[in-house]
Amino acid sequence: MKAVFANSILATILFGASLPMAAEDYKFGNWNVNVDQDGLLEISHADLTLFKGAYAEASLNFIGNDDSQIFIKSGDATPEVSCYDIDDEFGHGKSLAISYSKEGAVMTQNLNFYDNWEGFFASLTLAAADGGKVESNYLVPLATTTNTNPFKGSSNRMITVPYDNDGHIRYGNDRVDTDPSLSFEVTAVYDPESRFGLVAGSVDHDKWKSGVEFGSYGKGFGMNHFRVVSGIANYLTRDVRDHGKVKGTEVESARFMIGLFDDWRVGLETFADANTAVVPRLEWEKGNPMGWSSWGVMMNHINYNGVLETATWMRENLTDLGFHRNDGKMVISLDSFAEDNLGTRISTLGNKIFSEGTYREGRETKQGLNMELGLYGGPFVLWGWVVDSNVPGTGVGAEPSYKWSDVALRHNGELIKINSNGAYAIDPTHPGIRAHIKHAFKKYADYGAKYVKIDFLNNGMCEGDSWYDPEITTGVMAYNYGMQIVREEAEKYGMYIVESIAPLFPYQYAHARRQCCDRFSEIGESEYVMNAISNGWWVDRLYTVNDPDQLVLCKAGHNMQETMGENRARATSGMTSGAYIFGDNLSEVNTVTKDGEEVGYSAESRVRALEIMGNRDINDYVRNNIGSFRPIEGGHPTTSTATSRQYSESLFMRDTERYFYVAHFNFEKGIFGKESKESLLFSRLGIDPADVKEIKELWTGEYISHDDEGFISEVPKADARVYRIEKNSWSGVENLEAEAIAAPRLTAFFMADGTCRVDAGAEIESVAAYLADGSLVGEVSDVRDINVTFPVSALPGSPVIISCLLTDGSRLTAKTIR
Repeated sequence: MKAVFANSILATILFGASLPMAAEDYKFGNWNVNVDQDGLLEISHADLTLFKGAYAEASLNFIGNDDSQIFIKSGDATPEVSCYDIDDEFGHGKSLAISYSKEGAVMTQNLNFYDNWEGFFASLTLAAADGGKVESNYLVPLATTTNTNPFKGSSNRMITVPYDNDGHIRYGNDRVDTDPSLSFEVTAVYDPESRFGLVAGSVDHDKWKSGVEFGSYGKGFGMNHFRVVSGIANYLTRDVRDHGKVKGTEVESARFMIGLFDDWRVGLETFADANTAVVPRLEWEKGNPMGWSSWGVMMNHINYNGVLETATWMRENLTDLGFHRNDGKMVISLDSFAEDNLGTRISTLGNKIFSEGTYREGRETKQGLNMELGLYGGPFVLWGWVVDSNVPGTGVGAEPSYKWSDVALRHNGELIKINSNGAYAIDPTHPGIRAHIKHAFKKYADYGAKYVKIDFLNNGMCEGDSWYDPEITTGVMAYNYGMQIVREEAEKYGMYIVESIAPLFPYQYAHARRQCCDRFSEIGESEYVMNAISNGWWVDRLYTVNDPDQLVLCKAGHNMQETMGENRARATSGMTSGAYIFGDNLSEVNTVTKDGEEVGYSAESRVRALEIMGNRDINDYVRNNIGSFRPIEGGHPTTSTATSRQYSESLFMRDTERYFYVAHFNFEKGIFGKESKESLLFSRLGIDPADVKEIKELWTGEYISHDDEGFISEVPKADARVYRIEKNSWSGVENLEAEAIAAPRLTAFFMADGTCRVDAGAEIESVAAYLADGSLVGEVSDVRDINVTFPVSALPGSPVIISCLLTDGSRLTAKTIR
């Protein structure tokens, strides 16, 4: 083996090419890499050996010679090793490069170590020795089948991440098995008790579908199989053919972050941060969406009067209870069948009724509801019954006309059916799809929509025979091409984009992604949602908002069988995820269809909505916080009777500036369901007991006793509890904040023009607005009304304290965000 390229000729002259040479050690901070004479690696961190006998492998062809397939693996040739400085998006570091030449092909394995980054990054590059072009669809930057045991326990678990959220698939979290398991893009293998673990995952998502394989030599402990792979295509990626080949003078795998972490949860958050160091996420400044979706109950029975009555009732009854986004708006999302049933009346809703100001209806001037219209679409979905129809948006003006069959992706010349949604794959690079996307977003904008849910996106990421753009050769490349158009159109019109059925990666084209498949009301639905948060809460660092799907209190056809406990659990699944969109029929009467069919239970749903959607403390959290709760344990998936297999944790927490929040779910149900009782230790929660001021349970309103060790949580079956732990260390305008807690009747929020709307429910004498440092930034006197709007001089994002003096001499206080 040659330690550096410059020594290779000398070594051959002195010793002969066939003579083995001693192994070499390379040290990078706490990491040590030993490269033996065959190029096999032993990789250690401090005193722990992570990998032994580690290697790389790949296959490639020389372009223009289809019979030239070459398979290369470490040890197939004498390695050449070099080490050099690097500077990239991860900072300054060193790259260890190990190259092999075989039959005119060169494979280079790279391990990159950085000064200020946990772990290391492994990648693989293929090239032709003569500088010609190559192609490949299989690259393994790092693998081993040699036993090691870097873990600290004997019941280690592995997270398996699904490729997408289609087909009601789950995150897996099981004890590691002797049979290797595949996780798409990333995995964590960890000891639940100590929390020590290995995290490995890809940070590049421009060309490849990638994954991580892991297997143990004993159930629950050790490792004897590990592979990071670029080039995975199977039924779980919705593919019916091999992964497309990447072509060029060099073909590079994705880079894989690999690291050992004292807390596996930190490891997955670090992995997410590594991704956004490569490609930043699409930011959203207006906070979690709060509102309503027609797909919860109305579904295909959506109608104009039902939407209008639901929206009006929510504005009149829930606004003062804090159910609105941090800018004072609610989202009213009209899902599938909205255009079929409402037609152009959608424009009346979006541009008049939901407006911030006034609008004319005949001779009458009315006040807008200050809401935001949401609409639904599927830019990459081809349904079987429209194959021979024209693609909307094509054939308009100078645009050529295309049929759906023209933009379809094919395998062996045939349409590719996506196995779980009954639709067909399309080619996102086709000009007909560009025209279709631009047409759709122009229509959304004309209707006044600012919130768009896009569905069935995995139909645009399949592997096919070829794409319209000849430079595109893989499904991931095609998906990036199409989604870039979606992002450009959304940014043009200032729209919030939430992905529904969609792959997890790439992430930079939407503000939010639904974390799982369709879910509605029952306790098992909540468990399914929290399975995704248990293992994928860190996705909130890739998308601004994790979306738990529509939250339903009384599902159509269930005869109001959901308990209030199930309602609390479902709402808590939304609170702990991010988005807070409910879906009940809240119209005046049950009859919402033109043929008199009753949908939902509007009277009962309204009663429940006032209790669940009107919980001020829960609303305050959702309105003022972005991001998901973390699992506390990671080794205690439930074993409830709600579904046949359970993979959700029951305990979650979130740390904010002023409070710690802890959520406790009980997914048990039925006659065999039991109460769940947990001793929540401050030491396990990472809370200093001296920092605990008081603990309030937000659903019951009870204050919970505690000692220096922690507190007890008791949750009835099919229910949830949320504990708000106030910190002694929090500082701010404490006297005004204390008033805000004592006087919950006041509601304050900012309008789009920067003015502040204050509603008191009683006659107001005067109002003053203060920043957190106590400085006065706005005031109005002699109001003599129950509400008032006045200017406030505060920068966007600033916390503002509103102090309201009523004419009876009492004072109310509230906190809001500019």
